[in-house]
Amino acid sequence: MACLASPDAEIIDGVAFEALSYWLRNEHLSQAIHIEMFNYLTRVLESKVADTSGVYQSFSILVLAEVVRVDRHSPFLSAEQRDYLVNVGTSFLTNVKDYRGFSTKTGWQHSIAHAADLMLQLALNPKVNKAQLDKILVALASQLTANDQHSYIQGESKRIDMAVIYVFLRAQYSADDFNLWLSKVVNPAPFNQWQDVYQSEQGLIKLHNTQSFLYALYATIKPSQNKVLTEMSTYLEQVIKATK
Repeated sequence: MACLASPDAEIIDGVAFEALSYWLRNEHLSQAIHIEMFNYLTRVLESKVADTSGVYQSFSILVLAEVVRVDRHSPFLSAEQRDYLVNVGTSFLTNVKDYRGFSTKTGWQHSIAHAADLMLQLALNPKVNKAQLDKILVALASQLTANDQHSYIQGESKRIDMAVIYVFLRAQYSADDFNLWLSKVVNPAPFNQWQDVYQSEQGLIKLHNTQSFLYALYATIKPSQNKVLTEMSTYLEQVIKATK
């Protein structure tokens, strides 16, 4: 796992992540190792580590998503550990300021996408409760527009929308809950209306990221025959029109 801090993209992604993901998904590691990985990775996310390349914490949260996937299939975390995980993960996502995706020099950073992958695994876990899911939705909403600082162009919106979808597919939520959440996250504030954004770089970033999220969300749920998703798509169509 220390290789996740390597400045070499081949070591981080091609060796460390690929090996850890393979071992975890194919049940090659013991529960004791799962817990050791959980403790190690959450400490990395909470620490102020020297991470000039922007990869150590980003890939740590991606591997943590793989560890959490194991907990979903074969629970090994306690309720307290799971709550701690939700707090650490949502705090990390909310506080991301490095929006780099891919570069030929350092490979993938992609902190937003990797954190969204952890949120997805938590959303899929039946042991994650309503209060924890609410925290996940708040964290996802906080980065929908990258604080109006950066235009998402490397699949971040798709990764966020998958986590959002699976939160709202949980029985704790209704289509009305989705409608209310969506109406809040697509608010044009601090602009009075969406038409006002065209004279501002910040506004155009906000519009681009909002539309990117909405279009990715719509493309995913529209073909579905799931009743909940069908109800969600009806309101989503109205919101998309409002942002044009």
